[in-house]
Amino acid sequence: MSSCCKKAPKSAFDNLYLTQSAKVQQAAWAIHKGYAQDGTDPALQQIAGTAVPVLENELTTGKSLTPSGLAGR
Repeated sequence: MSSCCKKAPKSAFDNLYLTQSAKVQQAAWAIHKGYAQDGTDPALQQIAGTAVPVLENELTTGKSLTPSGLAGR
């Protein structure tokens, strides 16, 4: 857990955690998508390509749980 989450007041912890989680999911998606398109190892490209739709689904779900995503509901 990052130090900012440890210092967050209990009332803000969930929002902070979900916001940071969405950022991590975005980074994971970008890494996999990039490797699926431009990777040098065909087997790893295939694995990354298979993971992209799963990560996109998780990213969409994660973003919908962030404070800005919840505001749109």
